[in-house]
Amino acid sequence: MIGGLGCEAAANGFVLVYATGHMHDRFDVSAAVSLPKRSLNRSWYCSWLMILPVTREPHPPFVQVGIIRRPDDGNKLTPFVATSASGQPVASYDDDAMPKIADDAQGHRVQVRVGFSSVVLKLDGRTLTEFSRFPYFPAGRYRTFYAQLGGEVSEHGDSVSGTVSSIEIHDENNPSSKTYQPRCGFQDDGLQLRNIESGYAAFGVFGGVPSRSFVQLPDMHRVSKC
Repeated sequence: MIGGLGCEAAANGFVLVYATGHMHDRFDVSAAVSLPKRSLNRSWYCSWLMILPVTREPHPPFVQVGIIRRPDDGNKLTPFVATSASGQPVASYDDDAMPKIADDAQGHRVQVRVGFSSVVLKLDGRTLTEFSRFPYFPAGRYRTFYAQLGGEVSEHGDSVSGTVSSIEIHDENNPSSKTYQPRCGFQDDGLQLRNIESGYAAFGVFGGVPSRSFVQLPDMHRVSKC
């Protein structure tokens, strides 16, 4: 959680796919995510959707919604949300008030809606939290946004988990939702992506291979940048 490129999360390992385009001032992004159990993991692991602006800021703002498992909580599946305002290297994270959710083989749908004055984070159509957009995405400050979707793990030697599929983007300038096919991904320190039906799965052991790389999707060829 609170991970992803552009954020201070170097201690964690993650794999990502990027969704770009059709995200301007007001928009909606959603995807199906799952988080298969990794019984031997010693620390938390999660799967999530994050929205960030296209910017050169060293600590860009972001909003995030996902699902997490913790071994000290019996590996129960729990929703979480996280946010960070511009210039803040430490994010705000919350799963304390979130109910446990079912281990659905089809996964759960995470959703971020950025509106005229608010941001809404949802899971399976239910609002987890709603707040003002202005501390994060002030109107007129950012022209374009993008999404990161992926799996994350916190402990070296633990296995990453998670799938991402059926990404949909709806922009106020586009009247209907559009299914999005990612063209670029990121692999980190022994963690990799592989193709699954209508999406991608994270696999590998964190710390197994000390390298980071961007990959072209769906063929997984390495590229210098996305």
